[in-house]
Amino acid sequence: MTVSDPPPADRSILLVEDDDIQARLYRTMLQQIATLTDTPLESLSVEHVETLAAARDVIESGTEADPDIDTDGDTDAGADINTDTEPTTTPPFDLILLDLNLPDSSGLDTLTSVLGYTDEIPVVVLTAMDDTELGQQAVERGAQDFLMKEHVTPRLLGQTVAYAIERQRQRAEIERQRRELALLHWHVRHEYRDDAAVILGWAAELSPSDPDTQRTVSRIVDAGEHIVDLTDSIGAMVQAIETPNPVLRSVALEPVLEMAVDRLETRYDNVEFECDPTPEADVQVLADRFLEIVVRAVVHTLVERSGVSQQRVVLRPFRAERETDGRLERGPNSESKDIEGDQRLADTGGESGSGSGSGSEGGSAISAGFELLGPALETSVLEATVDELNEGSDIELVLVRTFLERYGGEAAVVHPTADEEEPVLRVELNATD
Repeated sequence: MTVSDPPPADRSILLVEDDDIQARLYRTMLQQIATLTDTPLESLSVEHVETLAAARDVIESGTEADPDIDTDGDTDAGADINTDTEPTTTPPFDLILLDLNLPDSSGLDTLTSVLGYTDEIPVVVLTAMDDTELGQQAVERGAQDFLMKEHVTPRLLGQTVAYAIERQRQRAEIERQRRELALLHWHVRHEYRDDAAVILGWAAELSPSDPDTQRTVSRIVDAGEHIVDLTDSIGAMVQAIETPNPVLRSVALEPVLEMAVDRLETRYDNVEFECDPTPEADVQVLADRFLEIVVRAVVHTLVERSGVSQQRVVLRPFRAERETDGRLERGPNSESKDIEGDQRLADTGGESGSGSGSGSEGGSAISAGFELLGPALETSVLEATVDELNEGSDIELVLVRTFLERYGGEAAVVHPTADEEEPVLRVELNATD
C-alpha cells in the first residue's frame, strides 16, 4: 500500500499488553519509528494498559493519560509528567495495538469487545508465533492487521501502524462522503422531485389554445419530466455506490420495457414508442430493480442523439445463441452466488441451452437483452449513441455504464444481415433460465 500523504506528527497509540517486558519492547520500537526514513510516521505517543477493562475505560472516557504513564504500571524512568493534560476529542487514539490474551479476556473475544467499544479506531492485533490462523480470523472479524510477536521489528511495526491508520482514515472519508451523498439524495427526492411534481400538476391544468403558449407549456412539462428522470438516476447511482456488491436476480424483461415505454411516452409527445414482444418465452435477464431506469436512460440518449421527431422507436427483448470463448462475461461485482433464490448460471458445456454460462472449452451460450430500432435510426446515429453511452459524462450516461458493468452487459450496434433489414442498437445482458 502506498501512503500518499504521511500522517501528521503526534499520533497516539493505545497499547494493550499485560506482559511488561513486551510492552516496553513495543514502546521502544515505536519511539524509534521517527528515526526511520522509510516509515511515514514522524512521532508517536503511547499509552499502555494491561487489561481489557482498563482499555475500555480510556477508550470510552475519550481522554488520554500522559503518553509516558502506564495506567496499570510504573512511569518510565525520566518521564516528564504533565498533570495538566486536557481531554482530547473522540476518538482519543489513532490506533490500538492489542494483545488478544489478557488477564480478563482471551482470543477473539478480546477483539470483539474492543471493537464494541469503538468502531472509529483501527486495531492491530498481536499474536504468538503459532497463532497465524488466529490473526487471520481477527482480520476477518474487523482488525486492520495482525503481527506475530516474534517477527516484529521497528520498521515492520511502523509500517503496519502507518498503513492501518491511513486505511482507517480513508474508510472514514468514504463514510463521510456516503453520508453526504445520502443527504443529497434525500434533498433531491424530497425537494426537487416534489417541486417538479407541482410544476407538472399545474401544467396539466393548463389548456392553452394559442400555439406559442402551447409550446411554452410543452417545454415546461419536458423540463419537469427531465427533473423527475434525473432524480431517478441520482437515486440509482446513490444505491449503486452504497451497495458495491449487489444482489442480482432473474428479471422478466418485457414488463420492464413496457414500464419504460409508459414513462417515455409522457416525456416525448412527438415520438412514438412501442414494445415489440419476442415470440419466444419470456426473456429473463440477470439484473435488479434499476433496470427500467437504465432502459429509459439508453432510449433518452438515443432520442437526443438522433433528434427523431414524429417517428417510431421500437423496444424489443431478444434471446439468442452466441459464440463464446469459454465463459460469458459478467460484471466484477456480480458473482453468481449473489443471485436471489440460489439461482445459478447454467453451464452449457459448449452446447446451446437455456443457461447463460458456457463450457470451459468454449462453444455457444445464450445471451439476452433488448434492442432499439426504427425507420429513422441510421447506422451512424446508432454508433454515435453507443459512443455517447461509453464515453459521455452526463449523470444518465454514467448511470448506464455503472449498471451495465454491474450486470455484466454491453451496448453495441448490430448491422443488417440477410434476415435483418435495419441496424439495431443492442444492449446485451446475461440471460437466466
